[in-house]
Amino acid sequence: MDQEFLKLDWQNLKQLARKVGVSWAEAMLQDFQEPVRSGTRKGDLIGIFRKKRKASLLMILHPYGLKLNEIAGLVGTTGGTVRFWRCQEDFQKAEDEAYTEFGQHLKNTFERVIEGESASTVRPYLTIQGIPPLEKRPVDLVRLIPFFNSHIVFFIEELIRSKFYSGKREYTVLAVGFLEMVYSHLGTVADSQKVKAFRTWMRDPNVHSFAKIAITELIDILADPDCREKYSEDAIKIFAETLKSNVFNFLRLL
Repeated sequence: MDQEFLKLDWQNLKQLARKVGVSWAEAMLQDFQEPVRSGTRKGDLIGIFRKKRKASLLMILHPYGLKLNEIAGLVGTTGGTVRFWRCQEDFQKAEDEAYTEFGQHLKNTFERVIEGESASTVRPYLTIQGIPPLEKRPVDLVRLIPFFNSHIVFFIEELIRSKFYSGKREYTVLAVGFLEMVYSHLGTVADSQKVKAFRTWMRDPNVHSFAKIAITELIDILADPDCREKYSEDAIKIFAETLKSNVFNFLRLL
């Protein structure tokens, strides 16, 4: 991890995640055109309008990065209106699409960083210009995942699961680094509500599965004789300590 990131506290990481999410939502709206009713019969659906569309995109940050009232403020409406939208089929569909699009863009970004420029030349990935220090190390986006909706975790899990046997340790580091980031806050969080939020988040099936992948990877490294010969004694000790830390913290959250 970049040293600049290691110095960021919970609130600063949250603000950075919000900046990434809001910038992505605005980019997704660049070519958006408001639907028009002209020629449409009264009562017929005309499509989702801009404010509603933006709110659906910002749901990628709900509830950990943005509350509904904050989303409402960003789109220029009220919290009650956003709550009403969430009950409507067109908004629900747009919200699900937002999770998929952002998750896929984030997945492509990590793969591009690890595999090289050619991995995602024709696939969409996150544009993070103007958001230092992510410009230097996009892989550090992994430290921001807990502030996004837990549906996003599925795509990172999918990436790591598909690369189990790629021979690239970076995917294991990605999974472990993500969990270490989450756990590192537990010792410094005095607010019991935050710890409660952590527990709720870690119990989500997508997050739970992701955690098991990271722990399994560490066990496989320690159990594989070839790995024990490949890595130095100090590296094996680090793997063992990381495994122990992950297991203990995982149990603490359950």
